[in-house]
Amino acid sequence: MSEYVIEIGAFVVLFLVLKKYWNTKVKEYFGNFVVGINIFVCFLFLYAFINQSLSYEIVFPKILLHGIVATIIYTLFQLDKKKWRNI
Repeated sequence: MSEYVIEIGAFVVLFLVLKKYWNTKVKEYFGNFVVGINIFVCFLFLYAFINQSLSYEIVFPKILLHGIVATIIYTLFQLDKKKWRNI
């Protein structure tokens, strides 16, 4: 139970910090960080598959999921940039 309290506390602190300092530059850095983490996770799962630590039934859906998330976030940030350039 204490792990959940610490985790919820960390999310609340992160939310309050982002709420205070959120602007377009922070949003861009945060988006790029999330895309980078998802791509890194794809490589970690591929590495686990190559080392035969995980089976392909577990690895390939997770690689697909994280690849889709990274693509969606990257696309949304590119569309947002384009929208703000045209205004």
